[in-house]
Amino acid sequence: MGLAPLQTNIPGPSELRVPAEEMIPPAESITADVPRQATHEITLEPSCPLENPAP
Repeated sequence: MGLAPLQTNIPGPSELRVPAEEMIPPAESITADVPRQATHEITLEPSCPLENPAP
């Protein structure tokens, strides 16, 4: 009897798949939103002049 109400509370596997798939698309958008290129360019600027005077 105690298990009956518990099972009803637990969502089916179909409902769990809906939010899981929705999280996949935003993950790709986040990668493009990430300012990784900006940080890389900034590191290249000081790296070039530092390597030039070194040798």
